Amino acid sequence: MGSNRKIKTIVDMMFDDIPYSEGVEEAQAKIEAALNAEFDKLSDGRHEDEALEELLGSYGRLSQMAQLAGYPADSAAQWRSEGEAVDIRPLKKELWKQRRRVYISAAFCVFALLQLMWVIYNLTVNPLYSLANALYAAIDLLIAFFPFRNYLRTEKAASDSKYDTEAYQYL
Repeated sequence: MGSNRKIKTIVDMMFDDIPYSEGVEEAQAKIEAALNAEFDKLSDGRHEDEALEELLGSYGRLSQMAQLAGYPADSAAQWRSEGEAVDIRPLKKELWKQRRRVYISAAFCVFALLQLMWVIYNLTVNPLYSLANALYAAIDLLIAFFPFRNYLRTEKAASDSKYDTEAYQYL
């Protein structure tokens, strides 16, 4: 069981310089599962350290690990060359913009809700004022729509992004 932790650490180290994406993360999980299965076969009747040494002797390179998991041998080179990873500095800047958009949209939605409560109140007291409150609520919702629309566009554009290790951990 302790060697499973070691195998996970080894696989994590092999993928450390590879940009994160959903496909790479899936491959990492499959490679880890394949190495654990192979380790279980090798550790029958042997000491765990011996089995781990033999496993790493046979599958010491990422391309060999990929083949064990059912991927072509050149998959490792392909994973390494798949575009540039997003660094943490621009990621932090973009996440701050996204947070600000959400905060602004939420604030104006709260203002609109407050105006709608005034509409209900003014319907019972003075119906003429309720039209003005309804107009304010509509304006607040319109103002909230624009930052929220930008938020959705940015999220859609970033869905296929690849991140370096530090940026991925920040997320």
